[in-house]
Amino acid sequence: MRDRRLKLVLPLCGVLLCAVVYWAASPGEPRYHGRSISVWLEDYPHFKQLDWRESEAAIRAAGTNGIPYIFREFRRRDSFTKSMRTRLWFNGPTWVKRLVGPPKSRFDVSYAPEVFSAIGPASIPALIAALGDENEQVRIAAIKALGEFGPRAKDAIPALTNLLAQAQSRLAADANTNFLAQWPERHLASTIKSSIARIDSESTPKPPSN
Repeated sequence: MRDRRLKLVLPLCGVLLCAVVYWAASPGEPRYHGRSISVWLEDYPHFKQLDWRESEAAIRAAGTNGIPYIFREFRRRDSFTKSMRTRLWFNGPTWVKRLVGPPKSRFDVSYAPEVFSAIGPASIPALIAALGDENEQVRIAAIKALGEFGPRAKDAIPALTNLLAQAQSRLAADANTNFLAQWPERHLASTIKSSIARIDSESTPKPPSN
């Protein structure tokens, strides 16, 4: 009986030991001034309003180690409660708006250019890889951020060109769809074109002036 217990306990101890060693060897979530990068990102608009230098310093301190958490935040969807609060604020009567209060601003893809600029060109490889991400918000964030780096992001041109061709192909296939329904795809194509132009035009040598 004792031998049987030992046979059951020893493998379990081995698994626990491996888990502890793995946890100890793995880098933890980046922190800045006592806050994890997840907290900084979740309340980024609020922290930025309080002190934009401090918010930027937090992103810069996390560096490329913070990129997975940035993408995770872009993938995150609002909870049912938060979604309902937002709808009530924008669509409800005045007394309901007073009751629920304004929704809290969230960290969305509009912040991608500034946070990745704070990290610097070291983020470019991760951004190029993110162009193939299955999540649309991550792809859009990468498209927007890459344009900020100008010619330094020239390696992204083939992937961006491919995404643009796909968007234009979908628009052509839905040519009979009304403009409003096509707007998201048109906006995506416009965003891609803008990033390509910023990368390509800045990398093209200007002709000498007379």
